[in-house]
Amino acid sequence: LWLRPEDSQAVIVNVFWSIFNLILLMAACLVAFEQPQLRRAHRMPRKLTAVIHTPQQSWRGETVNVSESGAQILLNTRPNIPDQIRVELEGDYGHKCLVRGRVMREVAMGDQVRLFVDFINLTGTQQDDLVLVIYSDVNEWYSQRRSETDHPLESLKFIATSIRRVFREFRPAKETKVRQKVQAPVQLYWDYWKNYSVSATITEIGTHDLRLELDGHQISNLDIMQKTKPLISLLVTQESNHLQDLSFLAKVETIEQLVDSGSVNSIAIELSFPESIEEQQQLKIRQLLNSLD
Repeated sequence: LWLRPEDSQAVIVNVFWSIFNLILLMAACLVAFEQPQLRRAHRMPRKLTAVIHTPQQSWRGETVNVSESGAQILLNTRPNIPDQIRVELEGDYGHKCLVRGRVMREVAMGDQVRLFVDFINLTGTQQDDLVLVIYSDVNEWYSQRRSETDHPLESLKFIATSIRRVFREFRPAKETKVRQKVQAPVQLYWDYWKNYSVSATITEIGTHDLRLELDGHQISNLDIMQKTKPLISLLVTQESNHLQDLSFLAKVETIEQLVDSGSVNSIAIELSFPESIEEQQQLKIRQLLNSLD
């Protein structure tokens, strides 16, 4: 080959083509071992204007990625929101859609926070509007110039290194509790207490659970409550808002001692709303969330 350059050049070209084809063939074979997608729909890296709405306030941010089932939203401030919110997405040409979403978790990134939102209870009209915003109302797809250019070598590198990722087992991120932080007085009633109630303060509340803080000296049989985890009744008075008092049933989940509370025997109780009566209580829970700041 060294004595015949024309043959060596042909061999070198064929070697490079063979390596390139081998990489593509390997990537095609590895597709059979690809891990299943954890999300219900594929996420697109689209940057849309997103507005988080609660009855009291709104926050403007931008999507990191979005699909027909959810989105990641980047905000420049950490909002005090419950686990269910309304999300308004706006396309490049002004088309909007308003959907209800559940915040699965939030991740703080310095002064910014990233919300992981799952869209829930979408109507047919909302689904149509969402598809239009994601796939049709896109300035980049109609433009001759793209803000992000293609990188063929980076794409080839991604394909060549796919063998390192294909056997990696993907695990869903752990869901964290996202609840609105409040200070609301509440009265607790339990059949075991017979004729008296206990005063407490709601410090965090969501659509499925809440957290109370109170003076542990008020409860003489705390060990029984912690062992049996009973259903208790909650009465929230709203005299300051001139609204009707609201009552709920909730199940005791955990009881913990508060160390840095300033009180000797302060405790926190985690409660969850029973799924068996969720339909009956959901409207009142939303009314309470709408009335609390």
